[in-house]
Amino acid sequence: MPRNHPAAVLSRILRDESAARSGVRSRAGAGLHQDDHGRRHEEAIAGHARQAAARRPDGAHGRCGPHGYKTWKELGITVDEHGIGHTHPNDPNRDKNAVPIRKFHAARVADLAKRLAAIPEGNGTMLDNTLIVWMSDSAEEHHGQGTQWPMVLVGNLGGRLKTAGRYLQFPKYGGKGHRTMSNFYLSLLRAVGDKRDKFGDPDNDLKDIDTAGPLSEILV
Repeated sequence: MPRNHPAAVLSRILRDESAARSGVRSRAGAGLHQDDHGRRHEEAIAGHARQAAARRPDGAHGRCGPHGYKTWKELGITVDEHGIGHTHPNDPNRDKNAVPIRKFHAARVADLAKRLAAIPEGNGTMLDNTLIVWMSDSAEEHHGQGTQWPMVLVGNLGGRLKTAGRYLQFPKYGGKGHRTMSNFYLSLLRAVGDKRDKFGDPDNDLKDIDTAGPLSEILV
């Protein structure tokens, strides 16, 4: 797995957070802050005001066109997100600008997980009974086709999912054994007792591939 892959970044940050709790200085966690927007979501979860919360870690709203994209000057980046997205993948400036933003997002997810883990609930913590889904809003690219959709899962919904310490990669789009986002959503439904086998609109290009049912790999 590439070092700058979101899962790898989050894994390192969670590891550093764990070390920090054990008395080891955490460079990755140094200087992090929690904005008011994020704190309100955490309070909503902790207060049972919502069963689920979805947010952009940068607090921005989704708007079309380059003028609605954030420029991460606080991270030393002078190109807005739109410009980064349109930088050629082979251009080293793309990772130079994109990786610090990914690290920032990973830190926010790790911070949320740490806060939930500090709240007792039942026989464990609130994190034990939660599932955080961190994923791209446009699949594999700035203008993604939706044929690959990386995500990071933190928590296991009260022991209903197998998520900790695992990296799963499924066959490419159209290949034997290919799975879809619908299969992932079916897994979440199955974890909370819904037994349906199909979710969402079918992909006509996958008509010869069985895409029914949940991802058995993540179900307990």
